[in-house]
Amino acid sequence: MYLMYQLKLTDHIFNVQVGMGEIEQLKLVQMSGDYLKYLEHPSKTICIEAVKNEGLAIRYLKNPDREICIYALKQNGFSLQYIELQDEALCAVAIDSHSHALKYVRDKTKFLIFRALKKDGLTIQYIDQPTFQMKLMAIERNPDCIQFFQQLSPELMDIALNIKPSAIKFYRHANRKIWQKVLSKNPNLIRYLDDYCVDLIAFAMSLNRNCIKYLRKDFFEKFQHQASKSSNL
Repeated sequence: MYLMYQLKLTDHIFNVQVGMGEIEQLKLVQMSGDYLKYLEHPSKTICIEAVKNEGLAIRYLKNPDREICIYALKQNGFSLQYIELQDEALCAVAIDSHSHALKYVRDKTKFLIFRALKKDGLTIQYIDQPTFQMKLMAIERNPDCIQFFQQLSPELMDIALNIKPSAIKFYRHANRKIWQKVLSKNPNLIRYLDDYCVDLIAFAMSLNRNCIKYLRKDFFEKFQHQASKSSNL
């Protein structure tokens, strides 16, 4: 089946290179927008149909007009990376299509940043020096975004872990106090403990002894060894 598809594809490409009418070209780009790369001087109608089918096909066009850009962005926000003449309105269309299109926005205005964050907090990763309000919105939308922060205020950390205690797995700077708060909500989160701490393990087990099965293997063996030594004293 794959070989037959490749043979048909090759035949289509040959016909495009030899030359075909607009109706045939239209059918071609409606099958796959990527066929646009084989067309010389395609009409605007053909270009629109191509990017409506596959927004990223805009990369085959030189200086596409605004209407074509909008169709491409609505189909795939990531097509923004191939659009040279960006403005806030076009970027908003891209973000509405896919929030992570913020990555390709050259001028990240507050309007565009909050538009993206409102859809997905993980887009905070594309923002240099986010403000407190930006971090807050990101955390409220997706607490896992704390993985992108080197430092986080206690207030924001509390908000993140209250919404989703398991977000602790993404934060490498949690102190013992933070860990105790998380473990008090769910002792099984001991699985995400990165630095061995016998007191934290004992604290988790005091809440639920079965949580020991989630402990890292090397931590489990070390804890057992210490417990055995203590019992022999």
